[in-house]
Order: sequence, then structure tokens, then C-alpha cells
Amino acid sequence: MRKTAARLKGIAFIFWHARHMLYHILLSMTFVWVSYKYLGIRQRGLFPVAILGAVIPDFEHILFFFTYGKHTEFSKYIKMYIKKHEWRILIRFVEIGHKYNTQLRYHNIYILSVWILIAFLSYRMFMAPLFIFSGAVVTHYLFDIVDDLAALGKINKNWFRWGLGNQAVGKQIWDMIDRRITKKASRK
Repeated sequence: MRKTAARLKGIAFIFWHARHMLYHILLSMTFVWVSYKYLGIRQRGLFPVAILGAVIPDFEHILFFFTYGKHTEFSKYIKMYIKKHEWRILIRFVEIGHKYNTQLRYHNIYILSVWILIAFLSYRMFMAPLFIFSGAVVTHYLFDIVDDLAALGKINKNWFRWGLGNQAVGKQIWDMIDRRITKKASRK
């Protein structure tokens, strides 16, 4: 019974700290509803398209971890937590640390502008699935910008440059986040 309770508590912990993705999904579903109610888009099956559009931008974090960012300090900490099976600390580190990752290639205003253009053109050309998909991507990026303002007090530098750039956050930020998370975990 204790193992089951501990596992349920662990699952609840993961869901709570992964709620950022739930917000993206809820916003994409709201976008479909607004499109239905006010833009006259009445095609069936658009909710799954919107959910896909809401989660696709965050696959860049996984792409970053396995490819062009695998040697960064951020990725090194993640690998360390995985190796040590410190899942709760990993979840918290990613939850807090992803806001400081300024090396993502596609989380920027240029890509956001392209998706806005795609949404506009697909709406004008009556391509409802593409409009919903691109609109969900746009709501994802806009929410991320607002979330940066709430979490950091400013917009992440990542939004104002093209490509990988060299705006890596210093090791001291990752060390600070690690200390803060591991200190809280040791108290529990």
C-alpha cells in the first residue's frame, strides 16, 4: 500500500510541475472555440490538430538536449539527474531552468512572425486545419513570452535573436538553480 501511495504522489508531483504544458493545451482548445464561435470555422476534428500545434514547439527542448545543445551546462545537469535517478529534482530543474535556456534556435520573434503569417494566409485561403495548427503554435509562443515576463520579470533574450547565437547562460545560474532545488529536496 505504501508503494502505491508513493507512486501516486510521484505522479501527482510530475503532473503539478508539468502544468505549463497543460496551459498550452487549454489555450489551444480556447483558440479552436474562439475560431468556431467568432470566425465561423466549423470543421470537425480540429481539437487534436490544435493540441498538436500546442505541443510541437516544445519538442525543440528535446531536440536541443539530444542534438545542438547536448554539451551545454543545462544538458549536463539533466544528464546527471537522470544518471542518479533523481526524478523529482530533474522535473524541478527543467521546470525552472528552461526559462534560462537562451540557446533555443526556434523560440524567437522571427519564427513567431512566420507562424503568424502562416495563420493569416491559411485563414484567408480557408485552410482550417492549417489555420488552427498555426494559431495554436502562435498561442504557444505568446504564452511563453507572457510566462517569461511573469517568471523572470523580463522577456528572455532568446526571443530577440536568430539561430543558435552565443548567448549561453553562465554556469553560475545552473549551479544556483541546482542548489535551490536540492536544498528543498533534502528538507522533504
